[in-house]
Amino acid sequence: MRTVLVGILVPGILAISGVFLLAWWLDIGPIRQSFAVPAWVDVGPTGPLTPRETGQDDAPPFDPLEGRVRVEAGQPVLSDVKPSQIAGSWPWFRGEKLDAICDDGVPLADQWGDDGPAKLWAIELGEGYAGAAVRDGCVYVLDHAPDLEMEWLQGLSAKERNTLADALSRLTPETFGDVEPVLARLFPIEGKAPADAPRIVSQQEYDDLRAAVLEFFSAGRDVLVTALRTGTLASLDRSRDVMRCLSLDDGREIWSNGYPAIVPYYHGRSRTVPALVDKYVISLGPQCHVACWDAATGACVWMIDLVLDHGATVPEWYAGQCPLIDPVTDRLILAPGGKDELLIAVDYRTGEVVWKSPNPQQWKMTHVSITPMDYAGQRMVVYCGHGGVAGVAADDGRILWDTTDWQIGTATCPSPVVIGDGRLFFCGGYNAGSQTVQLRKQADGFAVDSSPPIEARQFGSEQQTPVLYNGHLYAVRQNGKQLVCLDLEGNEVWNSGRQKFGAGPYMIADGKIYVMDDRGWLTMARATPTRYDELARAQVIEHGHDSWGPMAMVAGRLIVRDMTRMVCLDVR
Repeated sequence: MRTVLVGILVPGILAISGVFLLAWWLDIGPIRQSFAVPAWVDVGPTGPLTPRETGQDDAPPFDPLEGRVRVEAGQPVLSDVKPSQIAGSWPWFRGEKLDAICDDGVPLADQWGDDGPAKLWAIELGEGYAGAAVRDGCVYVLDHAPDLEMEWLQGLSAKERNTLADALSRLTPETFGDVEPVLARLFPIEGKAPADAPRIVSQQEYDDLRAAVLEFFSAGRDVLVTALRTGTLASLDRSRDVMRCLSLDDGREIWSNGYPAIVPYYHGRSRTVPALVDKYVISLGPQCHVACWDAATGACVWMIDLVLDHGATVPEWYAGQCPLIDPVTDRLILAPGGKDELLIAVDYRTGEVVWKSPNPQQWKMTHVSITPMDYAGQRMVVYCGHGGVAGVAADDGRILWDTTDWQIGTATCPSPVVIGDGRLFFCGGYNAGSQTVQLRKQADGFAVDSSPPIEARQFGSEQQTPVLYNGHLYAVRQNGKQLVCLDLEGNEVWNSGRQKFGAGPYMIADGKIYVMDDRGWLTMARATPTRYDELARAQVIEHGHDSWGPMAMVAGRLIVRDMTRMVCLDVR
């Protein structure tokens, strides 16, 4: 009987107590006033709740510039490796015509052997999806080299950092070896670590970590100790964005140069493709640093910080915008999405800003790259900002038209596709689906007519931009992961059925479409609206992981990558 009463009374008492506590918090007067609450109990609000207004708590406004410092590039590291003699170029994102089509006339194989296309070379890269640009026998990629040892140290708890700081504070460079037991306890080596160790490192990682701690210790013991105690190790971080120039023959490095940039891992770090123009290579880094490099020597010509200089906000998952060189105006076009300017045009020779477009609706930067187009005698560039789409005059930055009919809440990644006669095709992920818009020239400018949205189950793409080829669109649909052929209204012509793909890139060459899946498998099919006609399939990156970086092709050499490796394939 006692057990039964307890089972009834305890839940009842708790429920009644919960009601009265809720009543007290909500300021239900008659109930609240009938109870006395001990002074040590924090009862929360003592009056009616009111909506919070900006500035009510006297908190300073968010400042994206806080802690941001201007960085400078270093000196190039040169080798004796020479550029390849292979002709051809893939000068920027999506190739010469910005259409992801290689039409250099090189015949490509219709089949591969059991091992797939020949691998000409492969290199290790930092985590990310940055693709390659190619010209004059050189392959250019903006890599990111994180300070892994500093990341290990920053991963320590406050107690562990203080333990290490205490040990180091009693040492000199000559007695540094005495810290070994502390380091070994904080970073147990694989095979020697207890089962419940919070972290385990390899022998190589431990050796690198020890060397890094010694380097910082020798340079300034008190600085390192203070950074450990105060949790400010980021101030010692040696992470860098690194522009790398490789030989197309074998992937060996010709030169490299970089600048300080801390990019914590968040689904990769690097994401963009550089642009080659004249004697320069232009890069846009994950933290919105724009740099111009001498393509032959690696010397840095100029740098722009889109955050400090133009009020950009680094997007979630970092910058994915690839720099655009508009061949008509011969200018570099960028989209900072700052307070005062949506887009800017830059003289790529000097870094001087030529024009700024206004940003009256305060649209911020997205992951989208800018698309140029010509319509009704007007050269314009089209950009999907966070909030809508704008068409900007390429000669002076005037806003020619805008629309809020197309926008994605989470992340806008695919670029607009110009499908002819003033029409644009937009697509996105996160159930955004797709949509076409039609521009109309009017006496006072341009009007925008938007078609009804196309549901995601019909077509949507989270990352990659569809390829327009012979009057049809080819792409991988996010829902179902199938390769599809669409007409220009977005209607499906065919799909790949049971053959599924992921979020990887695709391009067309010699009448064939090349598609990467997430795990390093490359598929080749005919780019025809007749039917899905698969020609060959092979795993070209062993144990591939997130093979999402944009492709590049020059003279039958196809360059692909996954999270940490770049591979050059011979598909002739």
